[in-house]
Amino acid sequence: MIDESGRQVTPTERKSTTTRRQMLAGQAKALIAIGATVLTATAAKAAPRPPCFLRGTKLSSARGELSVETIAVGDQLLTASGAFRPVAWVGSWLGQKRAGEAWSKQMRPVRIKQSALAPNVPYEDLLVSQGHAIFIDGLLVPAGELVNGTTILLETAEQTDRLEYFHVKLASHDVVLAAGAPVETLLRHPAVATDIEGRRIQTEPYCAPVVCKSLGGVLWSRSRRVVAPLFGPQKLDVIRERLMRQPS
Repeated sequence: MIDESGRQVTPTERKSTTTRRQMLAGQAKALIAIGATVLTATAAKAAPRPPCFLRGTKLSSARGELSVETIAVGDQLLTASGAFRPVAWVGSWLGQKRAGEAWSKQMRPVRIKQSALAPNVPYEDLLVSQGHAIFIDGLLVPAGELVNGTTILLETAEQTDRLEYFHVKLASHDVVLAAGAPVETLLRHPAVATDIEGRRIQTEPYCAPVVCKSLGGVLWSRSRRVVAPLFGPQKLDVIRERLMRQPS
């Protein structure tokens, strides 16, 4: 083979040139895909997904397992560290739809089936909002990012026209046990500055590293499969793969 300068090109040089071109083409495709993801996510402006428990969720406390709707300020919740901490604020919000209509995707809860995270963790099906982070492998991962279609599902909630979610906040961010599974408490909320007695609630940083909570995190989550061939599997991919193999 003769190149543009008239020089004879060996088979080895030709193969090397082809390999470089293929690599550059792959990188270009990855960058284009990431750019498309950025544009799509920016335009979508999805509704915020605050950390919430669905009515009926059991939280471990000094008084035993309590349904989240019965928890009050001052109740002592068991944290993942083994310590009990008092509840500083509780709140709820109610979503309703007309009969026969489907829930918007943002409103639908995530169902984490019994033993989806580890043997008997959670000890029964756990229902939380998509943005509610699960503490796993030292990271806080939104439940919506763990949906795998088998053991962790995005519920249709077709059987009900009402979805009632509850927030639980401690004085600072922490991990509590919901149906035996380690999950985050509320960190902050625009409408929450004081407790029911008017005392200002101090907000602190997340209690552990967080993935996919900000717009940047969501964009990285959406593009990680594109860049995996270039940078290797990411931590979230490793977690998802392990949970897919977890017997329920």
